[in-house]
Amino acid sequence: VSQGLGHALLEAVRMDDEGQPLTGSYMDYTMPRADTMPQIEVINLPPLPGEDFAPRGIGEVGMSGTPAAFFNAVTAALALHGASLNTLPATPERVWQALRTAKAR
Repeated sequence: VSQGLGHALLEAVRMDDEGQPLTGSYMDYTMPRADTMPQIEVINLPPLPGEDFAPRGIGEVGMSGTPAAFFNAVTAALALHGASLNTLPATPERVWQALRTAKAR
């Protein structure tokens, strides 16, 4: 889940006008850390009735839906203010800019 939130909120490969990476090291590339992530509650689901074997996803399954769920929530909140955002990550700067652009219209 933290990988997904990192993708949705923080992580972006940035390049200069010449195509050289500006985020070439971990000093420049923002990633989630334990002290910046919210508490995450894991819920184990029992097998569905009538299923003898009910495999569940493990590993990077939390990564799959997290960015989409987060971004849908951000875009819905922005829409309430007449603003829109169409690219990840939804950094605070991008959200603020979207709100300013909407207010200027």
